[in-house]
Amino acid sequence: MNRTQTLAAIKALAGMTARCTDGEFRVTFTDDAMRAMLPSASLSARRERAEQLAYYTDCGDDALGTAQAMAGHALANAPALPLQWRDENYGAVSCAHAFRLYALEPEGPAQAAYRAAIARAGFAFNYARCSWIASEHGADVRLCDELAKAGFSISAGDVRAKVES
Repeated sequence: MNRTQTLAAIKALAGMTARCTDGEFRVTFTDDAMRAMLPSASLSARRERAEQLAYYTDCGDDALGTAQAMAGHALANAPALPLQWRDENYGAVSCAHAFRLYALEPEGPAQAAYRAAIARAGFAFNYARCSWIASEHGADVRLCDELAKAGFSISAGDVRAKVES
């Protein structure tokens, strides 16, 4: 894997960022992830903590492996998600998949991973209906797949089993 591919793979991980200067990789958490971990900390305090957690190496494979471990550790304490699927097919909305999360949204890097999985599955939050809604066919299954790939377990509302049956 070349330097550009390694950096892209690291940045694709939820809450992770990297750069490579003079052949040396620097891997750490994004500012959004640090803000979620340290909500009351100032920007300078978050940057200082990100630097304390940063990992430096001259090996791309080592940088990617460390980034995966850091992201995985951040998600290790992520809660199981109970998805409550809803029928929001009325008014201007049709052929939609919709859900609400009747639990606290994950915090820290897990929140970034959760929201990225929702976006990749094609869902957007509808404030009028207080629900995440997607109108693409199969978005419900795609969401469950994306959440699983991000390291979450789904305690209720996993529609993949119904599709496979």
